[in-house]
Amino acid sequence: MKRISVSEFKAETGARADEAEAARAEREKGERQRVRQELECRAAGVASIVAASFLSVAFTDFPESVGLSSANGHNAGLGLALAGGKWRIEGSLDVLRKAKIYGFAMGATRSFASYALSAMGVKHSPEAHARICGMLEWEPGKFREAASFIPAHVLSAMAGLGDGLFEMVEARDEADRQAFFREFFEAAAENGAAFDDAPCRGAEPALHALARRGHVEFMRAALQAGYLRTNVPHGSGTAAHAAVEAGKLGSLRCLQRQGEDIEVVDAEGNTLLHRAARLVGSEHPDKASEIARYLVGQGLDPEARNAVGRTASELAWDMAAADGARDVSDDARHAFDRALGLGAPAPAM
Repeated sequence: MKRISVSEFKAETGARADEAEAARAEREKGERQRVRQELECRAAGVASIVAASFLSVAFTDFPESVGLSSANGHNAGLGLALAGGKWRIEGSLDVLRKAKIYGFAMGATRSFASYALSAMGVKHSPEAHARICGMLEWEPGKFREAASFIPAHVLSAMAGLGDGLFEMVEARDEADRQAFFREFFEAAAENGAAFDDAPCRGAEPALHALARRGHVEFMRAALQAGYLRTNVPHGSGTAAHAAVEAGKLGSLRCLQRQGEDIEVVDAEGNTLLHRAARLVGSEHPDKASEIARYLVGQGLDPEARNAVGRTASELAWDMAAADGARDVSDDARHAFDRALGLGAPAPAM
């Protein structure tokens, strides 16, 4: 056996321990970054970052950090910090994970006003609160200035919120909504937003999110203005897949009229009819028939088979059989077959 000195032993094991610790720290740093970005792309995270950005424009010396913990200690350690000229959510990995699981209520303008007053060291009073709330309301040109304080991935996520954006910035009448709509998309693009990309892990590109939410008018306006594009693949499909999966026929119609390909087939050979079949086992099985009727009317083949040889009707039966309430599911499956233009299905063996 080779003999070594204690000092050599300490050096070798110490080096390995240091390497392991460095690798662990790097993994934790990456996970913290991912969780932080996911929080920032949620509606509450977006609202808090937008509010801080508006106040950065309104004040010449707005603080570079804002605590987000409530009076009872909920979300203690969570906050916003200005880093590299951009507002980011900050906190330890444990704090960020808890905020992700349990959420944090930052969506309302009036909620953020209280945090802002505390950050500035201003005594809370109705007058002070009202003045801050006024600063958080949008007026022409304000978002263009504030956008420089907002990270690009947050700007990308904002587009997927659709009508929720108008509520966030208090754009109430139609003229204000249209003006903010144009200002948002132009300022977001100027500051690096990538609307075709998912803003964070587990999220979807803007058009997918809008289609899934059913924000048809917002989606139509964004497509007609050229801010968003159709036929952009993400994950297992396009925005048309997202619309079908969510049972949003209005979204699907809008997308098709704006150039979305409804004959698209995913990597598993599934048509949009196959995706509609999955709704048979959902909480809204009537949506499966509604969408199937529309797609067949647009020329999709109800007999098309996917990569494993299943038709949409057969896949619907699979969904029905997997559902606990067989009597309800069988009715939905029969209705789906009728929407496909098929006769009564053969009895199950």
